[in-house]
Amino acid sequence: MLASTCARFLHPSSLSVILKATGALAMHKVTKEQMDSIIACMTDPVNGKHGEVFDALELSPYDYCQNGGELEFINVIYKRDIEDKIKEAQSYPEDYFDEDRAAEIEAGAKLTADDMERVKASHIKSCEEDECAHYATISEVTDGNRSVFVAYIDSSWGQYGVNIDEFLGFYISDQAARHALSLMDDMIFLRLND
Repeated sequence: MLASTCARFLHPSSLSVILKATGALAMHKVTKEQMDSIIACMTDPVNGKHGEVFDALELSPYDYCQNGGELEFINVIYKRDIEDKIKEAQSYPEDYFDEDRAAEIEAGAKLTADDMERVKASHIKSCEEDECAHYATISEVTDGNRSVFVAYIDSSWGQYGVNIDEFLGFYISDQAARHALSLMDDMIFLRLND
């Protein structure tokens, strides 16, 4: 999936559209050689080793503090987690519904579309309030002359701090990264377009 995402947003003929750093402090600063590796994987996604390039950068979610930037955290809810909650609500309805509805489900009634929507909404709300939630982060990566954007999933591990869990891709702009996230069908992103 990552290879096709990169291919959609940067073609070798599009290298001229790579953004020039505007003097604003970027979240992640890299060397010229590291930026060359990022651009190489973006222009050759089939043979590029974008995951390896990302890992080699050794980015930290704390870089933004050192570089004076500020992150936007976009809540991520995995659809598989919602599906698990719906299955759980069918098995343990007393945890999700009032006494009457729970009794109906325990007697064999299936969850209605409204029931499933209620469970989904409840799970989303709890994820929004969870301090240990998952977040999508889109941030600028620059070598001082050229900039691209990286998207990844990070999460708070309590006392262990914030950690990058999953690399999603490199993109030519913030808008391209947001668009790519909006196309991912296994996650729901809250406030992606705010």
